[in-house]
Amino acid sequence: MLTIYTGSYVGDGLDGRVIPTGISGTIKQLTILPLAPGGGACKTPEMPLPAFVGQAGGVVAGGLSFGPDADFTVTFSMGGNAVNGNLITYCWSALAE
Repeated sequence: MLTIYTGSYVGDGLDGRVIPTGISGTIKQLTILPLAPGGGACKTPEMPLPAFVGQAGGVVAGGLSFGPDADFTVTFSMGGNAVNGNLITYCWSALAE
């Protein structure tokens, strides 16, 4: 059974930041949207790590990956401004089983 989880975080503009989710299962789909214009990402386990699809529809290498455990990691330097811009608040939702 799939369950929806939600949360938010404030970006710090750094690489390798782990965002804890509190999920005790496997993430099947993750969506991140900023509370600012632009950016955002949607990811599934089948997408090559660590790639994400931004709102503009282009695939950007880097920026978002799953793990460790049922958490996810955001990065700034490899196109991750869409998911970890400094002082930008991001909302995330995840489907997990």
